[in-house]
Amino acid sequence: MKKGINLLTKQKKYQNIEKLFRSLKIGIVLMTGIFLIIDAVSLFQLFSQNQTINSLDLQKASYLQTLTQNKEVEAQFVYFVSKEKQISNILKNDVNFYPYYSILNASLSSSSPAATLQKLIINTDKTTEFTVGFNDFASLLNFLKFSESDFFLKSFTQLHLTNFTINSKQNSPNLPTQLNNYTLNFSGTFKQI
Repeated sequence: MKKGINLLTKQKKYQNIEKLFRSLKIGIVLMTGIFLIIDAVSLFQLFSQNQTINSLDLQKASYLQTLTQNKEVEAQFVYFVSKEKQISNILKNDVNFYPYYSILNASLSSSSPAATLQKLIINTDKTTEFTVGFNDFASLLNFLKFSESDFFLKSFTQLHLTNFTINSKQNSPNLPTQLNNYTLNFSGTFKQI
């Protein structure tokens, strides 16, 4: 028997194995490169996110510091808003008393200087009750004539005389004398101004 080594066949087999190892080596190097690139990109993103988080933390700390410094201003602002709401509610329910009082007082003074406004009530729906006092009967008659004129009635949508009272003078030295001998009570509704 003949023993021999065929180097040509074995060399070919080793060359194939060597090619296989070479391509495996190239694949591992490429995979390692790809993993290094992915790792570098991930680290860069992580670093940038960390910087963003740090800047947001600094911004948050700044805002909290500003907020704690401005607590008094915020409290004053809340107080102002509550007072503004209260004023708005008051203005919704306000009777707007003074213009109506001025109109009635001017009408009384033009009718008779002796007529005095003793009581005046005005509601939010502009209904009114008022009392006019007089010292003498002549002033009362002058006012009654005036109260039927268009000049006086133009301020009212309706007006009624509800009561007429005659007060007697008190002549006792211990008791004060009454200034008004006659009083007229009216009720009605003012025209909207």
